[in-house]
Amino acid sequence: MPGLSTVVLVHGAFADASGFGGVITKLRADGYRGRGTGCAGGATPTAAR
Repeated sequence: MPGLSTVVLVHGAFADASGFGGVITKLRADGYRGRGTGCAGGATPTAAR
């Protein structure tokens, strides 16, 4: 499915991007690029692989 967007998931307070692993896996299975991010100055982003 060429042309699908990148989906950026931004966590809320008192959490980090590690909880997005399953969601990112499902997005990739559907052809999207997924990325979970940390807040500025906070956790390192979960890189799209």
